[in-house]
Amino acid sequence: MSHPDTPDEITHDELKYKMLSRSRRRPFPEMRFMYFKVIKDVYNPTLSSIGLSFDRDHSSVIHGINCIEDWLETEPKTNNRYQSIVASFNRNDIENRLD
Repeated sequence: MSHPDTPDEITHDELKYKMLSRSRRRPFPEMRFMYFKVIKDVYNPTLSSIGLSFDRDHSSVIHGINCIEDWLETEPKTNNRYQSIVASFNRNDIENRLD
């Protein structure tokens, strides 16, 4: 069975945007911030290592995680997208263990 392998592929499949864009226009920051939070929650790497994949430092990752947590509380559509991405990570993890 074919399934996305990387966090970027999983998030791109769900949001339909490439996260490496440096644009500040929404939905790009929303997508990056979601990625930061999902990676932190699922894999728990250092904030610096998360930031490296976007050429950003740990403080940008902290800011992004704080922003997305606020949006998750106030915006149902954003929360639904986030839950869908987390579910995809969980499905991917299960499929990888079965392969």
